[in-house]
Amino acid sequence: MYNYRWLIGHLPGFLQIQLQGFSWMHVALLAAAGIVGFFLLLYIFRGTRGRRLDGKLLLTGSLMIICVSVILEITVFRRSTAGDGVIHGELYFGSLHTGYAEAERLVYSVLNVLLFVPFGMAYRLLRCGGRYVYLIFMTALTGFCFSFLIEISQLLLAKGYFELVDIVCNTTGGVIGAVPVSVCMLLLRMLRGEKNGN
Repeated sequence: MYNYRWLIGHLPGFLQIQLQGFSWMHVALLAAAGIVGFFLLLYIFRGTRGRRLDGKLLLTGSLMIICVSVILEITVFRRSTAGDGVIHGELYFGSLHTGYAEAERLVYSVLNVLLFVPFGMAYRLLRCGGRYVYLIFMTALTGFCFSFLIEISQLLLAKGYFELVDIVCNTTGGVIGAVPVSVCMLLLRMLRGEKNGN
């Protein structure tokens, strides 16, 4: 019988399997190229018009690019050719109450959620400001689109399996990451308002 203790105990082992072939060098190259491109775009659209480059935007944008680079390395670039060319549309997250295969499916669902938590946090930091519910929705939409692009890439490049459940788990992870950042931003805003009022 599989239980939550089994799930927590086996997460590191499954994570190690998922990270086989992972290269920090690939992540560094991807992130460096992305950050240079981001800086150039900011300079073209802001710097050439006499507007000052925003340091917070540079920092949060770079953090977002690093998150995206790690996710792409894990989900696409580290993988050897594999896949069946089929779109798997079933929404089954796994279970601890049946056999090993179902428990394994649940572990991978949890890992897919956890993979996108830093993405959601970074995206929410990048899109700082008011309208918290709207920005959480935008985080979910962006996470969904990014996850969908990953699944399409895996399908077309035969680097994995296109699974709808992965998109749902990734999107959920993005929202889970965005919510605490939004709460912290709201609390900071309220504290600043109180200090300004005194």
